[in-house]
Amino acid sequence: MTAEAQLRGIPGHRGLADDIVSPAYPRGAIRANITGLVVAEICVPPGARSASTIWIMTAPDKALADAARDAIRRWRFAPVTKMGDPSAPLSYAAKITWYFVRQGNEWRVLSPADSFYVGSEFAMRQQEKHYSDHPAPPH
Repeated sequence: MTAEAQLRGIPGHRGLADDIVSPAYPRGAIRANITGLVVAEICVPPGARSASTIWIMTAPDKALADAARDAIRRWRFAPVTKMGDPSAPLSYAAKITWYFVRQGNEWRVLSPADSFYVGSEFAMRQQEKHYSDHPAPPH
C-alpha cells in the first residue's frame, strides 16, 4: 500500500492528503549498505495542513528515519471535518510504512503495496540489528 493509500485508508476520509512524496534513499545509507523497515506515525491537528507530530516508531538507522521525516514534512493535508461540516474540524493520525531495500544494483524505497521479496537475509539483518541495539538483560 502506498503512503497515499495508507492515508486514504482512514475510514470516511477520501482525498486526505495532497503532494504525497516517498522518502529519498539517503546517499550515506547507500554507501554504508544500510537497508531496513521504517514505520512512522503522524498526527494532524484539527484544520491543519501539515503533521504536527511525526514519530518514527522503528528505523534501523538515523539517516533512514530522517529521510522518512523529511518526506512527511512536505506532505499537505486536506482538512477533515465531522460529517462535512467545516465548523467541526477533526484531528487524525496514521501509520506509514516504508521498506528501504537493495534489489540487485538498485536502491529503492518501497511500501507494503509494492510487490517485492526482500529475502531471509534482509529479515535476519533486521533481527540482528534490533538485538545488537537492544541486548537482552543479564540473568
